[in-house]
Amino acid sequence: MKRFLFLVFVLVSFSSVFSQTLKRQVVFTGGEGFSMTGLALRVAKDVINTENSKIVLNLTPVVVGSVDIGLDDLVSLGVSYTYQDFAFSYDRYTLDSGIVVTGKFTDHLTRQNLSLRPLFHFVGGNKVDAYLGLRVGYSKWTLSSSTNQDYATQKYFSNSGSCQGIFGIRY
Repeated sequence: MKRFLFLVFVLVSFSSVFSQTLKRQVVFTGGEGFSMTGLALRVAKDVINTENSKIVLNLTPVVVGSVDIGLDDLVSLGVSYTYQDFAFSYDRYTLDSGIVVTGKFTDHLTRQNLSLRPLFHFVGGNKVDAYLGLRVGYSKWTLSSSTNQDYATQKYFSNSGSCQGIFGIRY
């Protein structure tokens, strides 16, 4: 899956990307982005790490693919698909009963989102397209773990509708 996503990213990166500047203009976009979830997991990892326990976090940037159509020169509506994965390695965890379990453990968490995205474009008619909008859709989380604990998925990472603010710049 990582090889496929990397190939898609490379192909999109070297393809021609246009700004959304005209009514009825269709724009295909692909790339990678910043993730607040990734930032929150990095901060949590730094807070949890101690001299007795170490968590290693590997994450990919958000991979994005979208299609937008201009409703007028400053407003567009599109669909978007995003994918991101996170991998954790750690040497101990604590059960709800307080028992500490030690060993070598790994978790793999993926997030996929399919959504509509209404966007406002700040300046029409330019080659540079700065935009602000929403991504309203459905997020699917998948967790695989070397432990038998599935409470984290149910408690923190449930599949659900989502609404996210987005901003970006295209050329």
